[in-house]
Amino acid sequence: MNIRNLIIFSSIALGLFSSCDRESDISTYKLKIKSEIADSDSVKVLVYDSDYNHLRTLNAGKLKNGTLTLSGEMQQQTIALLDYGKKEPITFILEKCETEITIGKDNVIIWGGKANHEYLSKCKNIYTLDKQLKKIENDYRKALADSSLNPAKEKKLLQIHKTLSDSLQHTIIHAINGNDEVGQLVKEKFFNRLDTTSLKQIK
Repeated sequence: MNIRNLIIFSSIALGLFSSCDRESDISTYKLKIKSEIADSDSVKVLVYDSDYNHLRTLNAGKLKNGTLTLSGEMQQQTIALLDYGKKEPITFILEKCETEITIGKDNVIIWGGKANHEYLSKCKNIYTLDKQLKKIENDYRKALADSSLNPAKEKKLLQIHKTLSDSLQHTIIHAINGNDEVGQLVKEKFFNRLDTTSLKQIK
């Protein structure tokens, strides 16, 4: 299972450090990592190096008693990958502040950072719309199967479906067209949910 799809969206996970300002003079980052699984005690933070067109290791270390703190200097926030073993790396935004990533058996919690907060909020909105859309589709199939789908009910379900579908497409496109790290991550995660019309709206 893709662990990046198992991020917990909670008020804690969406915590925002007031010191995490994109325009701040802070030039250092601090990354606290906690792991509840034993896949690997070695952890690497990877970032994309445009000069050489490849991923490079920004920082690395070993977990001790399931925890590790990495820190260093950075010029600007960037998309990063946390490589911690056999499972797929965790994608997040490395910011000029303190960020905490807790790796559980079935979930990942990212706490801290304005951009990460924004990204997780957008993902939560998209997942909520997607869940509502799937419920309507299930209701339609169920009504069709038990012969309770009369014209009035069908019209109502189709109207709700269109409203939710349009809202989902708009929400994804709006997030992608932010043209920042958040938009890039949303595009990577939800690109396959866009229909043909929405794909033409990507800037």
